[in-house]
Amino acid sequence: MAARSGYNSITTSDFEMQRGRALMVAALHLAVLAGPRDLHAEPIPEYELKAAYLYNFMNYTTWPELPNLLRLCVLGPDNFGGALEKLSARTVQGKPIRIASLNSPAQARGCQLLFVTEREAGNMDTIERLLGDAPTLVVTDTPTTPAAAIQLALQNGRLVFDVDLARLRRSGLMVSAKVLSLARSTRN
Repeated sequence: MAARSGYNSITTSDFEMQRGRALMVAALHLAVLAGPRDLHAEPIPEYELKAAYLYNFMNYTTWPELPNLLRLCVLGPDNFGGALEKLSARTVQGKPIRIASLNSPAQARGCQLLFVTEREAGNMDTIERLLGDAPTLVVTDTPTTPAAAIQLALQNGRLVFDVDLARLRRSGLMVSAKVLSLARSTRN
């Protein structure tokens, strides 16, 4: 589709170029977060990339009220290795991050971001009931989990995510338009 003369419209290819640039900027940000690597090193492992996404989700989310310490919690087996521990040296909106491994959904209250592993995805109804409308950003890597605000997934070897805007609103959270523009899909 080409732009007609006299109109300032964006063509489909212009949109794709802008989205490509945005993805490149996000990838560069993730590379910086992951730290220095050999140019011929293997691709960033999946959970290091997921940790970088979680950090960016926190960095680009607005909470109604931020405590002095932000809790990034993992419910279920922690496959992140040391990737999340690297985040504890960083800040989000000037606040330090504390990583917490949870054994039970009842411990999720007070987490700013709750990552629910596949093994715990069956407890989403309980998690949703316990959290109510608490300002907790719930993220999972189980795409068929309906109660999460953000769902990570691997698609053609790439990490993508979907955003449930209604769940964000219910929690009183706002995610930056920058993040929403990178989502594979958003739904109300």
